[in-house]
Amino acid sequence: MYTDNEKNMFVPIFAQIIHEGALQLATGSVTMNKEEVAKKIALFVVAGSQSFEGALR
Repeated sequence: MYTDNEKNMFVPIFAQIIHEGALQLATGSVTMNKEEVAKKIALFVVAGSQSFEGALR
């Protein structure tokens, strides 16, 4: 579905999104329910930028 060039570009971006979300949770910077944050991050990673608007609600 994706070319090798696309994978090489997007995989590190998605990994950074997941890492940053986990870091925010671990440091207590986020006061939201941890499961809700995890679901929104997963939604963004799986559905891509089209889900970003929905993830912010």
